[in-house]
Amino acid sequence: MLRPGLHRRVEKVEEAARARNDATENAAFARLKEIADKGIIAFCKEALGFEPTKYQAKFLLNTRQFQAQCWCRQCVDENTFVYLSNGNIVRIKDLPEAWYSGEKECFSVLTDDGREIIATAEHRFLTRKGWKRLDQLRVGSHIIVPDIVPVFGASEISPERVKILAYLITDGSFGHPNQSVKFTGKEPYISEMESCVLKEFPDIHPKRYQKGNCVDLLLTSHRGNVRENTLNAWLRKLVFLDGFPKIAFDLPEDKLTLFLNRMFAADGHIAMGSSPRNRLGVGNWFEIGFGTPSHHFAQALSLLLLKFGIRTHITVEHPAPTNKYTKPFFRLRVYDITSLVRFFGKVGPIFGKETRSLEAMRILADRQARIEAGDCPKVTTFRHFNASS
Repeated sequence: MLRPGLHRRVEKVEEAARARNDATENAAFARLKEIADKGIIAFCKEALGFEPTKYQAKFLLNTRQFQAQCWCRQCVDENTFVYLSNGNIVRIKDLPEAWYSGEKECFSVLTDDGREIIATAEHRFLTRKGWKRLDQLRVGSHIIVPDIVPVFGASEISPERVKILAYLITDGSFGHPNQSVKFTGKEPYISEMESCVLKEFPDIHPKRYQKGNCVDLLLTSHRGNVRENTLNAWLRKLVFLDGFPKIAFDLPEDKLTLFLNRMFAADGHIAMGSSPRNRLGVGNWFEIGFGTPSHHFAQALSLLLLKFGIRTHITVEHPAPTNKYTKPFFRLRVYDITSLVRFFGKVGPIFGKETRSLEAMRILADRQARIEAGDCPKVTTFRHFNASS
């Protein structure tokens, strides 16, 4: 134990050292502030020791871009869909605030609920233990994802055009030069499509042709002009992302529910049965599904359903070697009880599948919905490759 006099001398020495350190730090800070006041380019040259290129200077001088560079240096694949504040989506490569960083080593992270993101090793994910880089994740790691994005638009579009668009992107054919718009289906979808077209586009003369168990509805003008009719003109004004209309993300809530209802009416299904794998408890199980040959189309639909808090699972199905179709098929499924309740609560009974829908709703009503709070998807797969980011 130090004697009182010696103890006091030690304290004085420590105080003097702290004073010198404070003075040094203050002087250094004053020098850095002086350099910073000259501007970010001067700060890079004099304080950091490098001269930015013209490309780097462009972003450093843009306040919004500079903030993004400081906090979001991690990268994702250029085709990744991102939500905008108004509820729309855009590929990140088309976002003005994003910048191209070249081809990099990337990883595909797939979760057990079918979500996928392609990102670089330094991309950060929110986990139960805080933010972690992709290269710190392991198979079985839990990551936090949004449960609902309740942002709706205000696009002014008639209910009839909402139905027409939903039918055409599922079982329709359009956009081909010198070919009429066509919709293939059964009743009651054919009749509803026909009545909507006649109301919205008076110059269109629908023609029916039997095609096996279905009907081809050819939508052409009275004069047979393919390119100049009002239906084609309207469709050409719309923007599509891999066949998915961007206007869907700008629909008000009531129009969006109608749009989803008709999409699942044309190309969706309700599968029911009894199995030990039951997803609703003992006894019956069922799922709502949608099929498409486009992965990006399935991802866009998944993001659209997220506006209502409806979680989906996307799986890929490869055709058998004997099948004439060689491309993979993507299946979007809704089967957790919370999402099923939300689907029928918002989208309602599916048009043309009312009996099946009401039976499924009865099963749900027999069981109390479990709000699966804190249920985070787990990482199941990592795939490694190079991609543009």
